[in-house]
Amino acid sequence: MKYIIYTILSILILTVSMTAHSSIPNVAGDENDFDDIILLIADGTLNSPDLFSLMNPDPDTQGLREGLNWDDVEVEQFRVDAELFFKNRFGFDFTQIDEDINNVKVLPGVGQLLFVRFSEDVGYKAIYTGKKNVTKKVDAMGYVVIITDPGVLYHGDFGGEAGVPAIPGEIAAFGLYNIGGKQHDNKDNESDRHFNKHKEKKHKKNEVIFFQQSTPGRYTPEGLIGIFCEISSAQRGNGNGEGTTGLVPLPDGRAHVFIRNVLTFPGRIN
Repeated sequence: MKYIIYTILSILILTVSMTAHSSIPNVAGDENDFDDIILLIADGTLNSPDLFSLMNPDPDTQGLREGLNWDDVEVEQFRVDAELFFKNRFGFDFTQIDEDINNVKVLPGVGQLLFVRFSEDVGYKAIYTGKKNVTKKVDAMGYVVIITDPGVLYHGDFGGEAGVPAIPGEIAAFGLYNIGGKQHDNKDNESDRHFNKHKEKKHKKNEVIFFQQSTPGRYTPEGLIGIFCEISSAQRGNGNGEGTTGLVPLPDGRAHVFIRNVLTFPGRIN
């Protein structure tokens, strides 16, 4: 008799549990949910914990020329847009500074501006886009300002007239994610870019998402850096990218790098 009672109770508990679980709303796809969500991740090993092991200098902007098939005019416009962004957002004016032989601009007393491309060793990839599971390579690239000097203040829209202190090693970025690998020219399929004035050449297998940092990238003592970006996609509109990047030194002199980056369209629901 006790066995029968225990059996009935177990069935009742299981039934209640299943009913409660089925009553939980499915957030993904809810009318108040984001229009689109993209999840970018990386877990890789670099030869050293040096910053440039993660972001390789690309002085000839091959990421734009080969990866996106941009011409000289488009590449130059991207540089102009990046410099204008850094001036307006953070108060760093590189527009009147000449590049050195490595195509790097140095702002005395502040830092340097250069074009970089994420190392393939990082293994950056998209595993979730448009509410479905995928596996697509991500080629991340763009212009970065690296703070090299002490006593620097951020001004512009971010720091205001009073300024916000910067720390050597901090980074500000303006770039793009090329999701899906190398793109090929398709002049019959063009759409307006949000952050830049020229046209974006697209291929149906790829998606380009532009980003510009809302706040500087600041490392914690544990080697973590927060990602807070405004993003734009011709297919998905405007949104926000938020996440974490970590660079952890290993005993053998190499470093483990991990990235968790969530892109949402729109940037905020409420």
